Amino acid sequence: MIICLARRLFTTLVLVIITILIAAALFFIIIHDKKPLQSASTIVNANTARMAKSAIARNIKALSQDKNNISLNASAPELASLIEIIERSNKNIAARLNLSNNGLYLETTFRSYWQRYINLSLLVVPSANGLTIKYIRVGDIALPTQYTITFVDFLLKQLTGIKLLENINHVAITEQSLAFGYTMVNNKQQLIGSLTNLAKRFGSQHNIDNDLALTALYFRQLQNMQHHSRQCQTQPLSFFIKSLAKSSSEMRQAGYSAVEQNRAAIFALAVYFGSYRFEYFIGKLSTDLPRKPRCYSIPTIAKRQDLTKHFVYSAAIELLSSKQTSEFVGELKELLDSNLNGSGFSFVDLMADRAGVLFAQLSTMNERSAFIHQRIIQGEFGEQDLFPPSVALPENLSQHEFEDAYQHIDAPAYLHLIKQIDDRLNTLPLYSRDQNL
Repeated sequence: MIICLARRLFTTLVLVIITILIAAALFFIIIHDKKPLQSASTIVNANTARMAKSAIARNIKALSQDKNNISLNASAPELASLIEIIERSNKNIAARLNLSNNGLYLETTFRSYWQRYINLSLLVVPSANGLTIKYIRVGDIALPTQYTITFVDFLLKQLTGIKLLENINHVAITEQSLAFGYTMVNNKQQLIGSLTNLAKRFGSQHNIDNDLALTALYFRQLQNMQHHSRQCQTQPLSFFIKSLAKSSSEMRQAGYSAVEQNRAAIFALAVYFGSYRFEYFIGKLSTDLPRKPRCYSIPTIAKRQDLTKHFVYSAAIELLSSKQTSEFVGELKELLDSNLNGSGFSFVDLMADRAGVLFAQLSTMNERSAFIHQRIIQGEFGEQDLFPPSVALPENLSQHEFEDAYQHIDAPAYLHLIKQIDDRLNTLPLYSRDQNL
């Protein structure tokens, strides 16, 4: 009797699971459309970068305040700029929004891997109490709004540890702006950590499970290379990269793959010579590690300190995101510099950005490519092997000068110069795909 009952329960459970899987598969097929609801036609220029930066900086400052209730806001042009940047950094996404006194209407298209489209549209209305969405449609299917919000918040809770939507306490929408109140039920560090975990899950095309112990070991090696003196001295970045690569055989014997070694070395360089904020993404290095001395050997590329920052930042961002995103971050930085009071658009800086992206990509692509990279660096490797010598590229261009000569970052003149930069990098064995694949 008990055995028969158990068999029936097991059969019922299997049928329920199969039914759910079939229903989920059918739903997944149904929500795909043959045509996109929106198509990206984004042209990112200096004004786009400036408005997006303004919105991001203002709201980060608001998040940093020691208050329980904060207000986040963006103007209509700023929101349009942020959408343009999202579209530019991920070509599988297209979106359009419209603000009115009645609410925020959003249409979004996601292109799937088999060239089909998932079209999403929703209407967010002003509310004095929480987040209110009047309707949500995926393709031709209308979703129950409250259940959908609850489900999305549940997923966010699993991914970040915080119910992000639940903490929105009011929404104000006009034709000119969007603003909403947010209740900081968690402290700022927990919120940053949660958002970081979300970014790590969805912002990267790489496996970025970095070995903190190995990164800390490389970090300590960088510290030991420093020449303590009263005057700061400069040293080619290639010197530090080569010095870290010398321990590859020892690390291999300890069980670390070439990919793990190269990835940890890049993060160590980014934290030590770039910013400790990269620890938000890779994890906190040991607290007993000594930080940079007040005066230390400053790494340079082509005898310039600023190019090192571009290189190590881009290399680390490449491992944390994707090639398209990391290259676009460099372009945005140069567009911002072309604005008033900026240092000007520099194609030399952009070359350093793209060199850092290629360095990270090829040194962690697979075990063979990672090993070839190590072998190149362990050979007769010097400053001229990390960055093309005698670089003569336009620099210090104002916004007017940049737009007069190159228009925008998708214009033929700009893309032609980017190709020249990539071709020049490809002449170096370190960045040649033919030698690394």
